[in-house]
Amino acid sequence: MKKTVWSLILVLSLLIVTISFAQSFNFGPSKDSSSEDTDQELTYVSDSPSKIEGQELDNIDEPGIITLDPANLIIAKGKNSKINPLYDQDQYGKNAVFKWSSSDKKVATVNTSGTVQGVAAGETTVTCEATFKDGTVATVTAKVTVYQPVQTFTAKASTLKIFAGQTLDAPDVTIKPANADYKTIEWTSSDKSVVTVNKTGKITGVAGGKATLTGTLQEPGIKTQKSIKIQVTVTQSASSIVLSDKSITIGKGKTKKITATVKPDTTTDKKVKWSSSDEKIATVSNGTITGKKSGSCTITVSATDGSGVSASVKVTVITAVSSITTKKKSIAVMLNGSERVDYTIAPKDASNKSLTWHSSNSSIATVSNNGTITGKRTGQCTVTATAADGSGASITWTVYVEPVVPVEVDSIHWQTTWGMKNGKMGVYGTNLCNYRRIKSFECTIECTSGWGNTVTSDFTYSGPMIAPGKSSKSKLSTYSVSGFTNAYTIRVTVTAVTFDDGTRYVIPTSSRYSTYFTM
Repeated sequence: MKKTVWSLILVLSLLIVTISFAQSFNFGPSKDSSSEDTDQELTYVSDSPSKIEGQELDNIDEPGIITLDPANLIIAKGKNSKINPLYDQDQYGKNAVFKWSSSDKKVATVNTSGTVQGVAAGETTVTCEATFKDGTVATVTAKVTVYQPVQTFTAKASTLKIFAGQTLDAPDVTIKPANADYKTIEWTSSDKSVVTVNKTGKITGVAGGKATLTGTLQEPGIKTQKSIKIQVTVTQSASSIVLSDKSITIGKGKTKKITATVKPDTTTDKKVKWSSSDEKIATVSNGTITGKKSGSCTITVSATDGSGVSASVKVTVITAVSSITTKKKSIAVMLNGSERVDYTIAPKDASNKSLTWHSSNSSIATVSNNGTITGKRTGQCTVTATAADGSGASITWTVYVEPVVPVEVDSIHWQTTWGMKNGKMGVYGTNLCNYRRIKSFECTIECTSGWGNTVTSDFTYSGPMIAPGKSSKSKLSTYSVSGFTNAYTIRVTVTAVTFDDGTRYVIPTSSRYSTYFTM
């Protein structure tokens, strides 16, 4: 009987020890966990263990089980943000019960989902207690900082003016409330070629134009930051004025336009003002200069932006050439020969009577500075003379360059009386010119008899006008050509030609050639 009682006591003792041991190591639900609020929301987290690896956890009953994201939360007063618990779901299961609390609800509150609401500036600690399905309990905390946000952010001026090269301090801004914790402003420029601004707001004008400065607050945890915009106008002063001419010469009563370019190109105000040092000599209007009387003066152009920049041009007014005239508009020049053109310049008191000369084809004819034309090869071209005073007066001649020997005698004819030559003769002539008609030409005739006696006499063609490339028969001479009656050979040499314009050309002796005829 006693053995039975002792055995029963031993069994009961072992059972009590076993139950106590199990409770002390949380092998089953504890009294605290079973008393949790049944309305506590369950949060399901699915994150890999690598998210908590190596992180330091605070106030954990079971180290390495859970961490919070973020572990340090900065939030604006009146704003909310969620804190997420992270743990190894493969080891502890997907279902866990979380209990949230704030150490100072006057600073921030937290709801059953871990959403923190900022109440007042300050710091508090948010605690998350997690109970897993196997009864394991883990506790972790996050530091929460609540700051006083900016309520209004304004600029004292919405526009700003600055000169290129000038630097100004940051724009005046007003931030309310005054006790806002984050007042840092980051500045940017819409066009750095016009104006630049550093991060602290120091402004530098670069070039004339307009740009917008944007100042943005840098408050933590805010997706859309408060910002202000300031329109900046940069004034670029003129640095120089470049004129199209340094000096000009114009005729009395004539005009000339000059241009003024304000530099740099980014100058804000490019308006200029023109003035003349002597309006009796020359006047100016928007760059157009008018000569009034002979003399010299200075035309000045000045920037109107207050920079004091100016430039000037020397103006000489002359009595300009009004016309160049000539009696003959065409000039006949024989090959290798020269002719000087005749002309008249008006008015007689022109300040500068110099001319510049130009040949349209110098391989046909050249022209010297005094108007002497020289034939280089047969052909036609033009020679132009232009007044050197800039008046624009000019004149043009047509130049014909003809062969050295412009006519050739092809044959002769004569008259007989009673079957005998009576001494009167004529010639057939061919015009070798390309452009000019021949009115007449002069010849030397040598008559040689059968006995060797030679008699020389002159003969002048008298007949129709001979066109270029054409032949014509002359009239018989009105006199008996010496020696012609008894002549055995006739030698005809052309010595001079008269053209249709009355010009008489004497063929150079070295260029003359003869035509022989046998009777």
